[in-house]
Amino acid sequence: MAFVLLTYAYALVNWATHGASGPEPTEAKMNQAADCLCRAAGVFDYIYETVLPKFYAARNLATATSIKQPAPLDISREVVSANRR
Repeated sequence: MAFVLLTYAYALVNWATHGASGPEPTEAKMNQAADCLCRAAGVFDYIYETVLPKFYAARNLATATSIKQPAPLDISREVVSANRR
């Protein structure tokens, strides 16, 4: 779930960047880009506040008796936190 949400949020950021670029971006395009960036920030917030705590809790429960593996870098708290801002 975390990777699907991350992909969605990054797609929104990419779309906003692409939609706002060009020789003469219109006000409507700029408003759409701002809306996409706000939605992306909300998705990153949701991942950070809801999905990551559940992910780490389940991961810790599953690896309590075995060797702990590092979490994938894409969903580390530091990476997602940097994208929230």
